[in-house]
Amino acid sequence: MRTYPHLVVCEHCDRVFHRPYLARGQRAYCPVCRQGLPCRAPFHCERGLALSLASLVVFLLAMCTPVIHIGFRGNYSDATLWQSAIALAHGVGAPIAAPVAFILLVPLMQSLLQCWLLAFAFTGRVAPGFAPLLRCTAWLRPWNMVEVCLLGALVAMIKLSGYLDVQAGIGLWALAALTLLNGLFWAQDLKTLWEWKP
Repeated sequence: MRTYPHLVVCEHCDRVFHRPYLARGQRAYCPVCRQGLPCRAPFHCERGLALSLASLVVFLLAMCTPVIHIGFRGNYSDATLWQSAIALAHGVGAPIAAPVAFILLVPLMQSLLQCWLLAFAFTGRVAPGFAPLLRCTAWLRPWNMVEVCLLGALVAMIKLSGYLDVQAGIGLWALAALTLLNGLFWAQDLKTLWEWKP
């Protein structure tokens, strides 16, 4: 299939234009429908790879360390995200244990896919399985619910703090860092990676 990197298509009216050169901070608009043209800044694989590797490390911290410490009358207990999924599997919530485990694994799958694709790009090569893996990364994006897990942990802490001694664990801070790293990574537009040439 032939590609035309010098052309750009308006996503609103389907008119085709020559891709304009844009300086930092500039935007191009379609002269017909006045909507923004998808002339994006080039994808920087070094930055994306660094964010993906950092996300991978922080994910492991978030999964393997306690999210909250719960104390009652001198007895303390720790809870990790994996322990919550396992507890669901043994209780009345068993039917939702598998979806919860999948949602917990999505950030890991995304980080691994991103590292694979961008490590090759960093060395000036196209990764094996580039197109389907990039599509898979985009498909997994809505399922990456790290911020929902973070919000749920914060709500649980607030609710429990009225009855128990509750403290934030390392896992909670790791979840917050992972949310930030994901936001920084997806602030880059992966559509521009399709046009990347080694």
